Amino acid sequence: MPFVDVNPAWRAFFLAQNLRQAEDFFRLPGVIICGHPDRNVSRVTLGSGPQAVSAFLKKEHRVRWRDRLANAWSGFGFSSKSCREMTMFRLLGKAGINCPEVMAAGEGAGRAFVLIRAVADAVDLRSAVQHLSGKARRRLAAELGTALAKIHAAGFDQPDLYAKHILVQARAGASQFWFLDWQRSRQCGRIPWSVRCRDLAALDATLSDDLGGDSERLLCLRAYLHAAGRRILRTEGLFALVARRIRWYSDRLLRHRYVRELRHAPLRPEEQSLVWLDGEAACVTPQFQADMGARLPGILTLVRSPVGPGATVDCRTVSLVAERSARLVRRREARPWRWLWDWLRRQRPASPELEQAATLFRLQRYGIPLPRLLAVGQSYQAPWRAESFLLTEVTLAQVDLADWLADRQTSDPALRCQVLRQVGVVLQRLHEAGYYLDTIVNPRCVFALRLDGEDAAVVSLFSAEGLRRSRVPRPKWALQDLQRLRVSFSSLCSSMEWQHFLLAYQHKNRVAPPSPAATATGAY
Repeated sequence: MPFVDVNPAWRAFFLAQNLRQAEDFFRLPGVIICGHPDRNVSRVTLGSGPQAVSAFLKKEHRVRWRDRLANAWSGFGFSSKSCREMTMFRLLGKAGINCPEVMAAGEGAGRAFVLIRAVADAVDLRSAVQHLSGKARRRLAAELGTALAKIHAAGFDQPDLYAKHILVQARAGASQFWFLDWQRSRQCGRIPWSVRCRDLAALDATLSDDLGGDSERLLCLRAYLHAAGRRILRTEGLFALVARRIRWYSDRLLRHRYVRELRHAPLRPEEQSLVWLDGEAACVTPQFQADMGARLPGILTLVRSPVGPGATVDCRTVSLVAERSARLVRRREARPWRWLWDWLRRQRPASPELEQAATLFRLQRYGIPLPRLLAVGQSYQAPWRAESFLLTEVTLAQVDLADWLADRQTSDPALRCQVLRQVGVVLQRLHEAGYYLDTIVNPRCVFALRLDGEDAAVVSLFSAEGLRRSRVPRPKWALQDLQRLRVSFSSLCSSMEWQHFLLAYQHKNRVAPPSPAATATGAY
């Protein structure tokens, strides 16, 4: 049966906002800041004026039975992840662990939600460490180790102890930490050291080396062990054993693509957000929505118009404001076997356009210049019959990389070497993200070049269509990409220029990632 469990402190506030049933919370408008195939997190504002409250709404689009069974096995009953997280927040509050205030949770129509109040003036650990000096980083590392020891001492484990799930509030004396995402945690009588090392390894794996060096990591571990009251600090051999155990867990976690993604510094919130105007049928970026203004309904009517009879895919260029244009891809397809496979695996179906939108967001986190996503949507007339669209910007100033390399007379040798080094960096980041060049696509048709002045150039990708994805590293596919590129560009660049490409590919840290201004290909 549908229900809503409301924090008593917010009951009168929700009644004033006319939020009484679970469906009322599901319909709250907001900006999606992150998502998974079965759930997403959106930033919502409740109320208006001085009484407005900022919160995060975590919605489960479908509560799976295996999640209910897992929660029952852990002692939370046949509940959803949202209700389990609300229970955990209450237990953490009683134990004196800093966590955001949970406002409400509930279920209805096979879905679930939890509403969590935002923490004011707090940033995640990656952003907090990014601009700190060495002394301030060491002080923050020691304070963090003490806070983590308090969690384990209270009997709580945290398998999702990622860097982005730790919020930091700067204070004049000691910093204050807030811990998020407790949907897989539980309270035990005593936390074994294997679980402790696993939790600390999740933090170690998701914090990149440039944000936290070995000295800060060891200082955090020493503070953790000191707060835990362990005599292990007196024996350097045992201390090194614990450190090596954590690093072993960390190396195992780094085999997963989603863990490697979390090591990068966070982007601006508006660069990785979507606004749902009609569920999944029409999603737009906040910047595109603001720039279009009153023209947005007309643009959405155009992009959501059905594909003509007898066609399955339609590609065209549409005009936008300020002499700008965008590439529109519309698709209508029926995939009964794919739908059956997704239904057997209990996964949510996704159209190729929705998958490409996810690819654009994912590669943007790796600093790879790509066409900017403007809008995406999918709708189902039947469970196996879908219509979808994808709208991306068109950069008029970019040229084909192969054509530019073929014109040796107008290309400066130093600039050519700089461009090939950027190609090596982009390819290395593609492989790090788990993407490889599709075997049916000519490598010459993948890379584009945008010239910013006479001695500045930015290498980007034309689109995400010429890529194939793998959840595990594929060294053979990476070698195949290098060989195909060598064959394709053998007549366009010399051996010395190709060596610049190889050096940049093998030593990714030599070339700094492109700035946000270089990554973005324009603003409306």
